[in-house]
Amino acid sequence: MYCYKCGAQMPNDASFCTNCGNKYSNEKGGEQARLAEQQSVPRQAPRNTEQVRHVSQPVIKYKYRLPPENEPISPWAYYGLKIVFSLPIIGFVCLIILSFHNNVNLKNYTRSYWCELIISLILIAILVATGVTTGLFELIRNYINYYA
Repeated sequence: MYCYKCGAQMPNDASFCTNCGNKYSNEKGGEQARLAEQQSVPRQAPRNTEQVRHVSQPVIKYKYRLPPENEPISPWAYYGLKIVFSLPIIGFVCLIILSFHNNVNLKNYTRSYWCELIISLILIAILVATGVTTGLFELIRNYINYYA
């Protein structure tokens, strides 16, 4: 049996620890109290009487490398791509090329940009079809003529 406070080995019929002096009771009630206290106090590992030589071992850090097709895209790359895609002709060409790239994350980002582009074009078409834009242009023209 081991002492639950200091971890020293002691005989099974001991009523106290010879190392730290912790008291044990051989009665069943004392055993239950000891078990309850033992669960609340973290148990220390038993001490070894032999001298232990501590040797510092080198820390090996493993960096898990994803396959190139699953490499994440950095936040700066997202920002840079957003700028490139906003350029009129170059952005459109880059958008087409990167839509078929091997990297899954880059491919998904460019495809989501296509979805944004299509939704924007649909909204513009709806505004032009309903005549909202003609009224807006008329308002701007009147404002410019008034203050010019």
